[in-house]
Amino acid sequence: MKTLPLCRRNFWSYFTYFKNLEEAIDLVNSKNKPLALYIFSDQKQNQHKMIRETSAGGTCVNDVLVHKGSCHGIFGFKTFSHERAVVFQSKVSVTKMIYPPYPPKMDLLKWLKKLM
Repeated sequence: MKTLPLCRRNFWSYFTYFKNLEEAIDLVNSKNKPLALYIFSDQKQNQHKMIRETSAGGTCVNDVLVHKGSCHGIFGFKTFSHERAVVFQSKVSVTKMIYPPYPPKMDLLKWLKKLM
């Protein structure tokens, strides 16, 4: 195996040539999940095995220029959007019914119990 490691704090990158696919899979899985994984192989079964048995932010097979990652389409929209839940309380506050004092609310609570 020929390896040229480029190591920095939270960044690791390997330009590696493997003779054994299992060795490549083990290397990828032994590290933190990479942002990108580039696979160069003419054998479809090796390509699919590498994709199936590893995890990466994005994977590109037999190319480096067309890598899309997760910033395009619906994935990019979700990545760069802030989804948030919004609740508007109605004029009749149901939450007031679950807190004491209960005696003024007993008639209403009994009525709701009958509905259930």
